[in-house]
Amino acid sequence: MIDSPFRHRDIPAILGLRSSAAWSVVVFVVAAYVIVAARSSSVLEYPVVAAVAITAIALGGFAIVFAKSDPLPLRAALPLGAIAPVLALLFSFQLTPGELPHNATWYVNAVTFIVCFTALRGRILIAWISMGMMAAVLTWWGLSHGEGLAFGFWRTAFSANLLLLATILAFTMRPVARTVFALQEGALQRAAEQASTTAILEERDERLQRLNELVRPLLELIASGTELTADEREECRLIEGQLRDSLRARALAVAPIQESAKHARQRGVDVVLLDDGGLTGASAEIVSRVRKAISSVLDDALNGRVTARVLPNGRDVLATILSTSNDFTTRITINRHGETEWNREPTRVSPTL
Repeated sequence: MIDSPFRHRDIPAILGLRSSAAWSVVVFVVAAYVIVAARSSSVLEYPVVAAVAITAIALGGFAIVFAKSDPLPLRAALPLGAIAPVLALLFSFQLTPGELPHNATWYVNAVTFIVCFTALRGRILIAWISMGMMAAVLTWWGLSHGEGLAFGFWRTAFSANLLLLATILAFTMRPVARTVFALQEGALQRAAEQASTTAILEERDERLQRLNELVRPLLELIASGTELTADEREECRLIEGQLRDSLRARALAVAPIQESAKHARQRGVDVVLLDDGGLTGASAEIVSRVRKAISSVLDDALNGRVTARVLPNGRDVLATILSTSNDFTTRITINRHGETEWNREPTRVSPTL
């Protein structure tokens, strides 16, 4: 099924985190910082630290996209919040005091998008603690190596501003999201009601059309005052039976059963079809199995009476078929799983359903 705001009503859906584009953005960002890390690895005593940083950033980015629940689960938010201060500590032991290149602390910008999305995913406190701990580590390094407080401030000022914007957006986005989702729910409900109304009207028009085609010719003949022949009277009887079936057994008013019932009545069989709603919600396979069983019994009946009934919902037995002929009485039960049970015995008395 295609993802859509109508299916997922949460912040990840609004941010587009369930789309393939989100995965593409993470891949693009990680690839860009791989290049930056490679170019700045010369200032590190152990360049493997850069590889560790890239791995952590990649895992963090994919975790933000992959985590489905909202707010972000703590088991995901806590490791994400730890990435920034841990990388700051690792790099603080690798950087040598002196004139550092501008990209020596490239990881700060890299982890900023992880921290900001952690806030957007509902873990604002964890995001700010993460940012504060990273700033504290950078400030400590600056003070310890003669760079002063300005080192930590300027290295994290831009990131803190971005996190502030993400925090404001996180607070304002959720009430708006609730309103949007409520409107979407209302639109879905109205669409469902409209579809239901349209289906009812279409079914009514179809039934009226069938009724018109079935009854009008005979009604016009009767209205003309012409005396009906024996065949025409028989046709009236068959039509009356079909109309009765369509009213009392709507779920069984399908062409195969109607044809079988008509032919059975022509052979002199008394046909009674009843529907108490048990097929509502049943699978298409079960419905087809019930209808085929009824049609088959009607086709085989040569005399007597056939009563087919669909039982109410909630019962173990879905439908019963009782066929009484001059010689045998056959009772067929079909349960809600589609399993059929036959019971046949010589006819003694007229049984009731």
